[in-house]
Amino acid sequence: MNITESDFQRLQSFLKGYSGISLSVSKKYLVSNRLTSLVVSNNFTDLTELIDKIESYPSGVLAKDVIDEMTTNETFWFRDEKQFRLLEKKLLPDLAASNRQIKVWSAACSSGQEAYTVSVYVQNHF
Repeated sequence: MNITESDFQRLQSFLKGYSGISLSVSKKYLVSNRLTSLVVSNNFTDLTELIDKIESYPSGVLAKDVIDEMTTNETFWFRDEKQFRLLEKKLLPDLAASNRQIKVWSAACSSGQEAYTVSVYVQNHF
């Protein structure tokens, strides 16, 4: 199911305003993949109708379902290795050299594997 540029922009605006999700243009393909089942299960004719509905009732169940579908619900140990290598090789040594207290925040970390992974790297470094 295709999404028009106008509908994509409307969905971007909705997601940003109601969930803080910034959906880049490069993720346009995800919209139809993730929202087609909601269009079908709610007997909508297309994504435009779905977006109309969530804009009309942003606190409704359907809006929450759209946000949930557009959220990556994935967590595992040592996920995104490139970022952890940067932490290990550059950020931790620089922070340690500054002699400042280090605080780490792992936002939206699901069940916590990423946050624990950060703590493993920090513990190993110090």
